[in-house]
Formats: sequence, structure tokens, C-alpha cells
Amino acid sequence: MTPCEVAGRIDKKYDRDWYSFTAKKGDVLMIELFADRIGSAMDTYLNVRSGDGKQDIANEGTLDDDPEILHPTSFFNRSGDPPAYKFTAAADGKYLIMVGSREANVSFGPRCAYRLRIAPPKPDFRAVVMARSRELPATTIALSAGEFTVKLVFPKETKGVTAREATIPAGQNEVKVAITADKDVKAGGINNIVVQAVAMWDAKYPTTHEAKFNLNISK
Repeated sequence: MTPCEVAGRIDKKYDRDWYSFTAKKGDVLMIELFADRIGSAMDTYLNVRSGDGKQDIANEGTLDDDPEILHPTSFFNRSGDPPAYKFTAAADGKYLIMVGSREANVSFGPRCAYRLRIAPPKPDFRAVVMARSRELPATTIALSAGEFTVKLVFPKETKGVTAREATIPAGQNEVKVAITADKDVKAGGINNIVVQAVAMWDAKYPTTHEAKFNLNISK
């Protein structure tokens, strides 16, 4: 029954695990496998098939490593886990998911645990603060596409340093935030500045994620 989350593991040599779920025509579900991202020592892949096992809906060639890159030169987010797969049921009935590991011949047992999640799609995002490049260390706040409000929250003991809220327009994935320091602010570092990024997916229940960075003020 979906939504659900399964905790499993590649328990023995050449082990592969099969799971079944039912769906109605037109149902949309996200299928996501977590292994590398939770510290498991294996390289996983997925297969999604029809209930009789004959029709290959999504195979290991497309559901292998996730090559996602958030930034072309500074922030690589590649994972050995397959990318999240958006499944749309073509007809009422049962469907199968197979979880396997490329290294099941040599790596198996308690250290090879994984989590398999099947649930309706839900919008979400990540907030990352990083320098645009090593040569241009201006801070950029990067988010996935959508419209967001970005606010900087400084530690309580920080005085004289401010920043205005900024909005990342739909279709863009980053914004520059100007930080202003009063002339009497002393040179030095400010640690644990919090970036609050808010997405208004639902006006009643906005989604908020935070990221932190350190700032050095020089004069």
C-alpha cells in the first residue's frame, strides 16, 4: 500500500529484492532509493516493471547513478543512488520494483542497508550558500527553480550588519543578497549567519529550509 517506506538491505551475495505495489490508472508516484546518501557501502540501481514482470517500465540503465550538479564548477551533488523516478500508472493493477547493487558480488550484509520510498510527489527544495567561484568569492544563494523569499538572520550579538530580503523569480535558481555593514563595525568574522529560504507552495503551509555561512569583514 502506498505511500510507504521500506527499510531493506542487500543481505547476501548477488542478492536482489523485489517489491510490489498497486496503483490505479493515472496515479502519479515518486519512487526514490536511498543508500549512498545514508552511508551504505554499495552502488544501487532500480528496475520498475509491470505486475507480470514482462514489461520494463524503467530499467537500470535509466535508474542508475544520479549525476545531478547544482553548480557547474563549485558544488557537485552526484550520488551513487538512482535519481528519483516519477511513475505514472498506465492501467489499474500491480507493479514491481527491483532493488539491486552493482557490487553485490563483493559487498553485502548489515552495512548494505537502503531505504525505498514510494509516495505521491510533493514539492520541495534545498538551500545552498556558496561562493560563485574561487576567484570571485561573492556569496550566491542557490535554490531549485520556483519563486522563493530569501532572508538573512544574523546572530543576536551582531550589531550594525544588515541585509534586505530578496526574491528568486520563477524560472531562476539564484539571487545575490547585498550585506551592509555600518562604518563603526569592527573587522572580523561573523559565524553562523542563517539563510532562511521560504517557498510558498501553499499559502497556509509555506516550506522553509535553512543554510548557514560565515562572513569575514575586512577594512
